Amino acid sequence: MKLFKNSIVYLTIILLILGIWIISKSYSTAFKNDLSINVIALKEYNGGPNIINDFIEYNSVFELPINGSTGYASLDTTLIDINGNLITNIKAGDGFTILSENNNYLLINYNNQKGYINKNYTLINLPDVIPSIIYKNTNSSSSIMKSSFKNINDITGEKLYDVYTYNNRLNKNEYIMPVLYPMALKIAEAQKIALNNNDTLILYETYRPYETQKLIVKNLTILANEDEEVKKGLSSNPWSMTWFISTKTSNHQKGLAIDVSLGSIKEYKKITIGNYIVKNITN
Repeated sequence: MKLFKNSIVYLTIILLILGIWIISKSYSTAFKNDLSINVIALKEYNGGPNIINDFIEYNSVFELPINGSTGYASLDTTLIDINGNLITNIKAGDGFTILSENNNYLLINYNNQKGYINKNYTLINLPDVIPSIIYKNTNSSSSIMKSSFKNINDITGEKLYDVYTYNNRLNKNEYIMPVLYPMALKIAEAQKIALNNNDTLILYETYRPYETQKLIVKNLTILANEDEEVKKGLSSNPWSMTWFISTKTSNHQKGLAIDVSLGSIKEYKKITIGNYIVKNITN
């Protein structure tokens, strides 16, 4: 798969940036505190039963139905019944199976309890609903982060966290790549544009643990203090450390950011996931 630049790159990026800005402006008040979802919690729940039951090419924003996909609470929240009564509390990072969508709410199965959760604050695992995207979470395999082309100690080439695991819905190993539901809709739209031009999105990271964020900042700061070239690259006008990485809670912790590039499709085949037909990009 060859990376390249053309008009679709700019169209895709503009669409994503616009979506991120609108969503982040709408929901910023919900994230006043540092959000640190446990990666172990993400891996402990990865996919409920596959409840897809039609053999067709799914015709919606997503490539697969949201019912049967995996969701996570982006912040501490509540599970309520249809009348708004409390069923139980859900902690940030807790996983559940999404059963259906109902206006601004998702009907979910959380610890064998069915109820509703606000979808706007729900993280959805992208591979469950947009499997055609190429997922390459480099920070969960071998980080490619550098500064001024120089390695960052204990960051570059290291596995910073582990979210590569077996995905029950896809019947294969895949990265857990969650984003907020409204963000997922924007990404799905961008992928459709890309596919129509024989291209695909390549996602390198979505959710990033806060502990990983702090470690990168710490080790990059040490490198900058030891290396004048790196320091200059991070401090010369208009650049600063925050151009490279947020020194506080970032949109990666909020489910609002992705690291993405675009690739041209050379080969693909159509496969079935559950009873639906989707594109599987092979090259």
